[in-house]
Amino acid sequence: MNKKLLFLDIDGSLTEPRYNIPPASALDAIRKAQAKGHKVFLCSGRNQAMLKPLLKYDFDGYVASAGGYVVCDGEVVFDRPMKPEVFRLAMDVFGRNHVFRTVECLDGTYGDNGLEDLLEGAGAFSNSEPLSTT
Repeated sequence: MNKKLLFLDIDGSLTEPRYNIPPASALDAIRKAQAKGHKVFLCSGRNQAMLKPLLKYDFDGYVASAGGYVVCDGEVVFDRPMKPEVFRLAMDVFGRNHVFRTVECLDGTYGDNGLEDLLEGAGAFSNSEPLSTT
């Protein structure tokens, strides 16, 4: 048998927009695929903290932070954080130009004051990502 790697997005794919709970049918399909020897991964632009509500469903791993952090079978296989000097430069340039900033780290998401109001006004709550922020 050819073993496959299956990568699942979240909002509108694995879950309905605005929810972090996969339907039973999706979980059943994931378990059946795993029982056949396939590996099933979450694949998202979200950081690890935002993925936590879904990690309880025993995926074989995940691709987080738009590919910047990858875990397979409980082992970190890739971790590429932004270099501190690039981070400082970006925060400075955005701040001086009044660009709203959010920072996503492994342990959470942090933003300028007014983050929630901005996202709500933009209709960003049509997916579950803001529900996962700390």
